[in-house]
Amino acid sequence: MTERTQGCCAAGRAGVEEPRPFTGPPAAPASPSGGAPTDLHRNRTGIRLPGGTFLMGTDDPGGYPQDGEGPVRPVVVEPFTIGAHTVSNALFAEFVEETGHRTDAEAFGWSYVFASFLPGELRRVSARPPQTPWWCGVRGAYWRCPEGPGSSVEDRWDHPVVHVSWRDAAAYCAWAGGRLPTESEWEYAARGGLEQRRYPWGDDARLRGAPPHAARPGSSRAGLRARRRTAAGRRYGRALPPRTRRLRSRRVRRRRAG
Repeated sequence: MTERTQGCCAAGRAGVEEPRPFTGPPAAPASPSGGAPTDLHRNRTGIRLPGGTFLMGTDDPGGYPQDGEGPVRPVVVEPFTIGAHTVSNALFAEFVEETGHRTDAEAFGWSYVFASFLPGELRRVSARPPQTPWWCGVRGAYWRCPEGPGSSVEDRWDHPVVHVSWRDAAAYCAWAGGRLPTESEWEYAARGGLEQRRYPWGDDARLRGAPPHAARPGSSRAGLRARRRTAAGRRYGRALPPRTRRLRSRRVRRRRAG
């Protein structure tokens, strides 16, 4: 999302007075010209969606006009493949290790952190954009230090990576053999086949009971599987249980034998 089209929930860097780097952020990589990502390699799991016509956008009065989500209109989406899971810290670490990519948050030297994730003292002294006061500008916050200096992803390798800009995400997708979905593709996939519902599960703000695919509270089997299969997991193997390392070693040996 650009500064010009900033919506209600996302904060732009222009909202607070923070130092900018001497040089601009990394240039955006060229996006593949249309078409579905066809090479979901590096152990990524993709789901093929059939495409078709769906009602995109919302006229829900509970929304924010600044987000530009209306009016509701029929949109045709071609068949495409999309990743089944969010990109984990382990997968993003593999990308950074292989390419040397430096994120925009690192280039700027700070990023926004959700206020409730910060201790009270840091919340009080952190700059906040007036339009989105639930975000705090924190120096030194980036994907490896999600809440700033002193925080770490060492115990969260299977968590979704954060502090990733559009340019960072596009670079990751190009490295992984794909591309970012278009806005219509993303909304089509995120709706999960439901028509004009507020949430992927319906209209109620809160799910009753456990999420349907949860193995246990806070778990993500898919994330663990992804973590076990990555070079980043090998590099940061100390953060993984011994059984995970054994599974990974067997897989490597099998591949070499073939």
